[in-house]
Amino acid sequence: MAYEKKEKGKNETVLPPNNSTLPQIKPYMWIRALPHTAMYLDNRLTSVRDLIGSVGFLAKIMGISPSAVEEAKNTMGLEKTAFAMGIILEKQHRQLVISPGGYLRGIMAKEKRDELHLERSFYALLKENDTEKLNEKCIEKRIKKHQKMKNFTRSNQS
Repeated sequence: MAYEKKEKGKNETVLPPNNSTLPQIKPYMWIRALPHTAMYLDNRLTSVRDLIGSVGFLAKIMGISPSAVEEAKNTMGLEKTAFAMGIILEKQHRQLVISPGGYLRGIMAKEKRDELHLERSFYALLKENDTEKLNEKCIEKRIKKHQKMKNFTRSNQS
């Protein structure tokens, strides 16, 4: 993840320090982006740390082999592996991932090529959930409006 730094008309890209492997995500965003994953964790999902302790459990739910999980930890580190597991489980629930183990191996391949951007998947899931909720609210409003019109028409016909 890169940040832009503006100095007197100059644009300069500044990379975050090497020890920052994941973006800083606000606690409330975790449950909004990964509601199915949060459900498996009894809605105790406020940071990647909550996922770290559940990596084995989440892998078992999805049918990912322990050897694939170990390989992921060795390739990406524990935090990224945990983050990836949460994203994969969410995508599996949305029927976007058919083979979670294969998807994890694809993520590892991207990491090895230095092309992995888990935060993009996270924010896409967050945006999709927010859009779905907005659409649900619009539909609910339309239904209520339609019901009011129906009731109004009935009362005027009587």
